[in-house]
Amino acid sequence: MELGRVRCACPGRYHWLYGTMRASGVVASLKSEEPRLASILRPLVREDMRVMIGGSADPGLFCALGHILRAPAADITVVDRCGAPLELIRELAEARGLRCRTLSLDLLDLNGREQWDLILSHYTLNFIAPHARARFFSGLASALAPGGTLICAVMTGKPITHEDEPLFAAAFAARAREAWAKIGLTFEDRSELEDLLQIYAADTTAMRLIWPSADELHARLQEAGLEIRSEQTITRDWSLFGRTDGERRIDTSSIIVATRG
Repeated sequence: MELGRVRCACPGRYHWLYGTMRASGVVASLKSEEPRLASILRPLVREDMRVMIGGSADPGLFCALGHILRAPAADITVVDRCGAPLELIRELAEARGLRCRTLSLDLLDLNGREQWDLILSHYTLNFIAPHARARFFSGLASALAPGGTLICAVMTGKPITHEDEPLFAAAFAARAREAWAKIGLTFEDRSELEDLLQIYAADTTAMRLIWPSADELHARLQEAGLEIRSEQTITRDWSLFGRTDGERRIDTSSIIVATRG
């Protein structure tokens, strides 16, 4: 079960919104994270390695992995339950002569029949309902070949309450409007995006209702038989996003390297 998909009747306009959010710095682009991922992945990769991307909203992660590996994307499989991103990835790979297999499968249904040497899960856990997280990691562990490695990027922090949602959504939308103004977006452009911004802000805020804590994340990995080898974290103080009650909230973006013995 996945949560938090953005509701949008017009995908073209939504992509315009998301592109604007990235260009203005409201949301981080994958490109900005590539150096951190590269420093982790390059020492682990070998030429004959089977690599799986576990969950991908678009071709971005496949492209980033190709840049990091500095190779023609050898033996990469992208697994997702949604056909739309898989089709985009297939089209990109075919157009550029890259090797990439796509597999339409819910990650919760992984059963170990096929295994990979390295699995990359890039914030996929944040879309998994709390009751399904143990099954999620158990499936990933079963899909790792003996000695295989899981690279798991995830946002952790104190979940918000339903009472917090309007405040956080309003603060997020306000920050977006300020950032758009700074990059010279006209009032007309901003007004056209306003309805989509309200949807995006509400859905992004709702995701925070189910964010895992760092302790839960570590426990789930260990329960699945995975050993944490390293962890890189970046923190962000959400008091800058509209909190007025004096409470300090720290969000953490973590990239964890775990292995299956």
